[in-house]
Amino acid sequence: MSLLAGGRCVHGSIVVAEHDWNVPGTMGWTSDEGWVTLSNPMTGGSDGGGYLKMALDPAPLIDPGSQWHALAKVQASSLFAGNWQGVQVAFNFWAEDVQPEYVQVRWASTNAVWRSTVFDSGSSSMSTQQWTSLVSPSLVSYLDWDYGSGSQQRFIDDLSAIDWIGVYIWRNTGMAQEYGLDEFRLMVPEPAEYMMIAAALVSSALSLRRRWAGRAAASA
Repeated sequence: MSLLAGGRCVHGSIVVAEHDWNVPGTMGWTSDEGWVTLSNPMTGGSDGGGYLKMALDPAPLIDPGSQWHALAKVQASSLFAGNWQGVQVAFNFWAEDVQPEYVQVRWASTNAVWRSTVFDSGSSSMSTQQWTSLVSPSLVSYLDWDYGSGSQQRFIDDLSAIDWIGVYIWRNTGMAQEYGLDEFRLMVPEPAEYMMIAAALVSSALSLRRRWAGRAAASA
């Protein structure tokens, strides 16, 4: 399943696109890393159907850190052709043997790669052998997706020319690992949630304004 005509509601949000891997194949998802193999077992997913299986080969003993990551991605246009501003990403995640070090949602334009950490083993834990729901911040503020090199304007500009979107994993061990993705959804908040987001952004802007005003007064 991909673009959903008219959308549907899930937990107060409208699902506008979804990949659930309940048809054969990877639905266009790929990986550029030679140590990562993507497949669809067509069973065992969080909804009982298929899922995107990510199998990582053992990391080499020499320079093992070079192969501890995995990125599964899909061309944005094959998932959703609408306006990406305000979209939120949600998906189910499976760790076969060992929880990952961290998991991120990443997306890119021709200019930059943006990322948001949706699981970090340093602050939370994940059970293996069961599906875990992960949710990203909405694509509203660059501060939720930036690693220190962007700006709000660049963020908005890149959203209008998004190239691909995917899930990035940094594993916890150099042993062979298997992870799974299922029900990868793009959602937009219902009107009441939009109002909450707008209020939060206004509050943040006012806070920054007061902070800069205070600094200016102190240096005068």
